[in-house]
Amino acid sequence: MKICIYSGTFNPVHNAHIKVIEGILEEFDYDKIIIIPNNIPPHKNNEDIASAYDRIEMLRLTFDNPKIEISDIELSRGGTSYSFDTVKAIKEQYGITEKISFVLGTDALMGLRSWHRFEDFTKEVDFVIVQRQHDYNVMQILLNLNIEGMTCIMAKVPFLDISSSELRASIRKNSELTPLTHPKVIDYIKAKNLYQTYTFDEIINILETEFQSHIEHSVAVAEFGARLAQEYETDDTKARIAGILHDCVKYLSKEKIIEMVKKYHVDVFDHEMKSPRTLHGPLGAYIAKTRFKIEDEDILNAIRFHTIGRKNMSLLEKIVFLADKIEPVTREEEFRTKITPELKKGLDYAIAKYYELLLEKLTKEGIEVSDYTKEVADYFQKRAAV
Repeated sequence: MKICIYSGTFNPVHNAHIKVIEGILEEFDYDKIIIIPNNIPPHKNNEDIASAYDRIEMLRLTFDNPKIEISDIELSRGGTSYSFDTVKAIKEQYGITEKISFVLGTDALMGLRSWHRFEDFTKEVDFVIVQRQHDYNVMQILLNLNIEGMTCIMAKVPFLDISSSELRASIRKNSELTPLTHPKVIDYIKAKNLYQTYTFDEIINILETEFQSHIEHSVAVAEFGARLAQEYETDDTKARIAGILHDCVKYLSKEKIIEMVKKYHVDVFDHEMKSPRTLHGPLGAYIAKTRFKIEDEDILNAIRFHTIGRKNMSLLEKIVFLADKIEPVTREEEFRTKITPELKKGLDYAIAKYYELLLEKLTKEGIEVSDYTKEVADYFQKRAAV
């Protein structure tokens, strides 16, 4: 039996994958192409990888051809996926002793020497090379690799400039997906709400380009909050996300913030409407949920109450609240040095000190203090006095 293996993350499968498989089936006389989604690829960050179940379901929705087999061999095996182990298992499964074909893009070909047991691996397969970039010189790459016993053939599949990362980015931007992948895959992604999370760097880019954010303070809050979270043995990733997003709409104009609060029917307190500079908290939580797809209520509450606080704040809310007030990059040293010593006693002590200083400042400036702020201040001062 003539078998060709096409292995990859398929996160998700897209039209370039489809073109490769259809082209190879048309060009070569294979009895079967086995598509194998990786479990944990050794060369990729797995933060944005859909579940094994979802990736294999999208492949099954894409292909309806008796010559195409979708294999869960790596997903079932678990752990890091190494092509050498997979090829050996497939050959044993089908009782094959000679080399079998293995699809390899020119980008992956360049890094072949970094693969697990690459010399042994090349003795098990004939490579079917697929052009991934027009400017790759395959012959030069092979000469540079200089791997003894390596055999390969160049497929005629035309280069299609689509990547899974591009597709995931398009999903997050709500862009048109029809040119990128199979219609059934599009429906599946939308139904399962896949690939809606953003990386930290992507969030920063969106904040700067879409919301005109001054990012220095937010990055400082994210990093200081993460350190506090580690100290208190809670989720530092959630603290970083809440920190980077806490001021996501703060730098919009006051008029724009009020307009958005009314337009989107954001739930706010009366005293917040009287003090619009605090409205970026509740509006920020709304934007974090709708634009950045944050579903974690603890993160959303940390963003929502980072300005005004509230009684019975969660541990994450307290961490983000304090990080916003005393991060060491942009906050005033005099203010920070009065609160930081209290932090050694505990979060509640530091928050109580903040409210003490806030009430002194507002009273000195002749600014009316809302009953809400008085109640929250009294709550933490009593907790610190225990």
